[in-house]
Amino acid sequence: MFKFSLNGRLNFTSLVPNPKKLTKKMVSLSETVLGKKIQEGLKETNFSSRAKGSLSRSITVEAKPKSLTVRSSHPGIRQFLYGRRKRQMRWLTGTHSIPIVTREGKLIFRNATSKSMASAGGGPRQGKRGWVHPGRKGDDFVSRAKTKAKEEIKKQFKKMVGIGKRRGG
Repeated sequence: MFKFSLNGRLNFTSLVPNPKKLTKKMVSLSETVLGKKIQEGLKETNFSSRAKGSLSRSITVEAKPKSLTVRSSHPGIRQFLYGRRKRQMRWLTGTHSIPIVTREGKLIFRNATSKSMASAGGGPRQGKRGWVHPGRKGDDFVSRAKTKAKEEIKKQFKKMVGIGKRRGG
């Protein structure tokens, strides 16, 4: 299981007379804000709607005494966050037929054989292997959400304790 931890670097105990009450409220607020920011960040990615839905359901935010932990049960979370390098698709060798949509939009079927794996297009091209996945770049939406959540939490906290309000007058 993927685990990402947001360490609590926001120290507000010196600003408040009763830090225990504030800490419980702050942890609850932080958990909510971080969860919302992660969901917003996920919507901004270029993942498919199906991937966004499964990632959204798999991500949870858990409050710890001094930090928040983001957990995901999705098996491909690392590939979504950090990307995947270019690689040969060896698992296609045993399949019967593979549907491919051409540039013209026509649907054709091909078979992956050991010969076509050895060279691109099945011909005698040296140095090129066939059936190579192009890879993909990662999108670390969790880190961006973490940064946005810290800013939002600071603003919310200032409202809670009344920092910046004019007193008396």
